[in-house]
Amino acid sequence: MKQLYTILLAIGSVTICMAQNPDGQLSDVTFGKTAITQFSETIEPSNKPYYIDENWLVGEFQILNNVKFKELPMRFNLIDNQLYFKDRKVVRVISASLLKGFSWTNLNGEIESFIIGNTIGFDTDAVFRIAIQDSVSLYSKNSTKIIKANYNEALSIGDKTDKIKLVREFYFQIKNGNLVKLENSRKKVLAAIPDQYFKEVGYFINTNKLKFKYDQDFVELIEYWNTLYR
Repeated sequence: MKQLYTILLAIGSVTICMAQNPDGQLSDVTFGKTAITQFSETIEPSNKPYYIDENWLVGEFQILNNVKFKELPMRFNLIDNQLYFKDRKVVRVISASLLKGFSWTNLNGEIESFIIGNTIGFDTDAVFRIAIQDSVSLYSKNSTKIIKANYNEALSIGDKTDKIKLVREFYFQIKNGNLVKLENSRKKVLAAIPDQYFKEVGYFINTNKLKFKYDQDFVELIEYWNTLYR
């Protein structure tokens, strides 16, 4: 099975006002007026941050005109939907709407790649992690949900502050077709399978008793589905 752990495309011939030093660090940031802004490390994000990974992970990102920037410590804030990266001792930020994708190596030594929804027909700047890319691809969309404080002063129970919860939704895509959401339900997943694959895929789901309560269930489904194209 083909599994790509990077989706960033090769750099083409483009006109851009960004320069890059041989060491991979940015020497100038002049792409438009608001595409990339610089701020001190002491300035807080506009909201309480929620990072895909709180660690600064070295990787690369690609902007809309296909230019890449490599070997930069990065992390992604899902609340502001922005990628933070370190340029020497300065932290910079770029909006997801100006990105094609990004990837990094996590602390387990694994390469994780992400792509922006509007590059795969989702018509939004939501961030998708690439789980499998093949004849049938699997993506997980990362977002956050605010759980409001529910403290009851009279009873002295509940939470006094809002909480942030990570929400992960899975989607499959057949070749370059539309993304189709996979719900956390065997019945609903079966309903999303196209007729021409329903018999084989449905048999696999039922035989292996996949309930789609865990991420691995979605991975197993798509891995099997791709064997039908061999």
